[in-house]
Amino acid sequence: MFFRLFVVLICLHLSPWARADAWLPARSKSEVRAVWLWGDNAAGTSDERQKSQYLLELVSDTNRQREFFHRVLRLGINRVYLNVNLDTEGRFAFAGHLDALAGFIEKAHSSRIQIYALFGHGSYAKRENHHKINGPGGLIDAINAFNALHRSGFDGVQSDVEPYFDPATGAPTDLLVVGPPFLQLTRGMADRLARYQRPQGGAIPLEAAIPFWYSMVADDGSPPRVVQFESKSDTLDRHILRIVSSVAVMAYRDRADGPNGVIALAIPTIQAAQEFGKEVLIALETQKPNPKFGVTSHITLFEEGTAGAGRLSEEVSRHFAKEPAFRGIAWHHYESLLSLGDGRPLDPSLLKQGVLWGGAVATGVRVWDVSGNYGHYGNQERSNQIASAQLDGHMLVDLVTLGGWGSGISLTLSRPEKGEFFDAGKHVAVEIVYCANVRAILQLADARWHALDDSIPIGELNATGASARRVRVAIGRMHPIWRVVVAEDPRFVFSGSDEYGWIDRTRIASLFLRFPSPQKGRFELIDLRFVGAEEAVARPLPSECKGMGGSAS
Repeated sequence: MFFRLFVVLICLHLSPWARADAWLPARSKSEVRAVWLWGDNAAGTSDERQKSQYLLELVSDTNRQREFFHRVLRLGINRVYLNVNLDTEGRFAFAGHLDALAGFIEKAHSSRIQIYALFGHGSYAKRENHHKINGPGGLIDAINAFNALHRSGFDGVQSDVEPYFDPATGAPTDLLVVGPPFLQLTRGMADRLARYQRPQGGAIPLEAAIPFWYSMVADDGSPPRVVQFESKSDTLDRHILRIVSSVAVMAYRDRADGPNGVIALAIPTIQAAQEFGKEVLIALETQKPNPKFGVTSHITLFEEGTAGAGRLSEEVSRHFAKEPAFRGIAWHHYESLLSLGDGRPLDPSLLKQGVLWGGAVATGVRVWDVSGNYGHYGNQERSNQIASAQLDGHMLVDLVTLGGWGSGISLTLSRPEKGEFFDAGKHVAVEIVYCANVRAILQLADARWHALDDSIPIGELNATGASARRVRVAIGRMHPIWRVVVAEDPRFVFSGSDEYGWIDRTRIASLFLRFPSPQKGRFELIDLRFVGAEEAVARPLPSECKGMGGSAS
């Protein structure tokens, strides 16, 4: 396969219908939904060069930013931990891109998203490496200087220094040995951050990512390790809570209840934080299982998918809602969260056949819905609403479009940021099976139109009521002047639109279902695929519309 396949299927955590705000919702406006942004790929295997390229492109490229902020908002994210240090030397990754970084943070703030400066490596815990973080000109000074020079600065700092394993060998360390220098590093961070005041007042808050087991009995029955620091003997989590403003406790499990569930594992940290008047985010894992990185199936929500992740986060939030120390949920990490899917197995061969939506199986495309409120798009009132979910393999779209161009569902078939596009050259049409009580317009974007953030209408889909309907829409039509559909130059593919004209069907970026305004209703997508000229025999229509209350006709 010429590009990585993955699915983002938007689901509600408890019902077939997605909420209009997010599929991983917070229970209150003040609750944090955070995500780690390391610059990694979904599997967490990117090297330093790949991470650097990813992050620098993100803060510098308008199209990448537009897609990123749409996605995090759709996921309900209101805090991003942005990796600012890619190597073990403590260097500030954006030193040569300060204006671009400031612009990125300003856009985040305009959407009420906090940006925390993130860094972490186990080697920093050693005393001989403390200067890289806390020394003159070190990473903390770089963060402070950035905030002093730019109106839109970091909202906080998160340290993800994990001293409990040797970064060179992966072997566990002795906390009695590494604990004191690690705590000294943490104290130095807090003290150095406190020297600078933010324009809005106060020092930049320091948060630490910690494991749940610092204060728990070990698997072999031995008691928690007690460390001596600043004239106190205590467990590492309690020492850390005395220093920092908040912690993100890595309570990585795929179930909320039970003695080994997220709730039970997070309780000791919540209780300790309340004692010290500090805050706690509960971190959840979404990476694909990989024993090399210690990611096993019982600690990640990969198999549970978006629906399972939504249910678990809701259960955890509901359980701790009345606890003063509980601040919210943190997801590890951004790319793996995007590729979480909906819990259905992938069938990569389907996309090769042109199948974009195949009912009972996932097809490898990215699905995301966008309202005309995003960037206004002619709807200054921001009154459009759209949300998508699944029911028995059908995609259900609930929408209210009151202004502008309306709303839509985008299925991304390619990786435009990498210059990789879907080749639909052997196909002549798009075939869709659907039920709807609203009107839709089927649109395509090729490499050229994707760069312009636009797509070309190729056909209309009328309302069907409670019955399923099959429609074939030609990709390339006979050009009225040149009398060709595909010539030697693939640009000679007429879309059928007098307004837009050409589309290169050998370099398709995405397919878009747009719901123009004003409309209110429901669209049910049953099957969507590219078809060739030889596919003349129609497949049977489904027996019923799952979400429309009717049968096929």
